[in-house]
Amino acid sequence: MVPLTSAILNHVIKIETAKGKGTAFFMRYERQNFLVTAKHLACATQPGDNILCLTFENDVYSEAVDIEHGTDETDISVIKLGNPFYPWEMSSPIVPETGQLLLGQEVVIAGFPLGLEPRHETLFGNKPMPLIKGGIFSGMLERSFEGAASRTKHPQYFLDVHNNKGFSGGPVFATSKNRNTRTTDVHVVAMVSEYFYDRPLGGEATTSNLKPNSGFTVAIPIGKAVEAVKTLLTKSCP
Repeated sequence: MVPLTSAILNHVIKIETAKGKGTAFFMRYERQNFLVTAKHLACATQPGDNILCLTFENDVYSEAVDIEHGTDETDISVIKLGNPFYPWEMSSPIVPETGQLLLGQEVVIAGFPLGLEPRHETLFGNKPMPLIKGGIFSGMLERSFEGAASRTKHPQYFLDVHNNKGFSGGPVFATSKNRNTRTTDVHVVAMVSEYFYDRPLGGEATTSNLKPNSGFTVAIPIGKAVEAVKTLLTKSCP
């Protein structure tokens, strides 16, 4: 079980960019907070553009002060938002964990799929709260992308979690044991990218306009977000 508190889930928000709606989350690194989301949602966003954060009590437009996209085809973007961009106290920050997951380890994804925005007045002060789904870490594949300029292979996590449209850009959580405090710590280990499409077996065509979902969630290791943050920090140095 991955114990998620309201303080942790408060960092997960629904966003709208020029490319559509999806999920994003605030990640803490070097005492700064960065918004992480999928590059296919943020690829058209430039410094100075506004991002609509839809999950506050009142919708908030936040300026993208700076943005760094994942290298090549890595579907991840990191955004530094202008202040004030966070309307509640930053408690229980989401901390990245770049260590390797164990096969069969429990994971949880969080986000806003299918346009759903459930509310819980006691836990979230009537702000929309993310939905969560659980599963296990199935394995890691290194894939190159058809039509890409580079044939470099990129690591992707495969999770046995049935994904839905709208989870893109959301965090993948897992736990680790803290040897000092002997407690269970929750970390963000990846970002939801897409679901893996089931390959058609042939035969008679169907009338469905949805691609068949294999049940695997494809996620980008959070180390790719950390790399992008380091690039942002390097650019901001005088």
